[in-house]
Amino acid sequence: LGVVAPTHHDLPRVRRESLRRILWAFATWNRCLGYNHDFAQFCRAVISLPISERHAFLLSMALYQRLGLDDYYAKHNGWLEHDVMQVVHHLECNAASLVVTFQAHECM
Repeated sequence: LGVVAPTHHDLPRVRRESLRRILWAFATWNRCLGYNHDFAQFCRAVISLPISERHAFLLSMALYQRLGLDDYYAKHNGWLEHDVMQVVHHLECNAASLVVTFQAHECM
């Protein structure tokens, strides 16, 4: 998931604060994740959906856990243990609107 979302300057200030809180919550919840620029862009794409901050966090958390993104984003010298294409296929089958939003932000 080579996520390339708009820069933080493209997000309204309120959304930037939401992104900061979501990333902090993830870093607190999963110390192996820490700060990951690619994951921040993934969350930025989710935040750009017309949903509340709470729902953006819950959606990010659900995707992270359900799709096994820990293997993709966690700190482990860059080795991927799951096939990224399986994640993309799962999203296309089960979350088509999310895929459309990611594509609109050039995230996939």
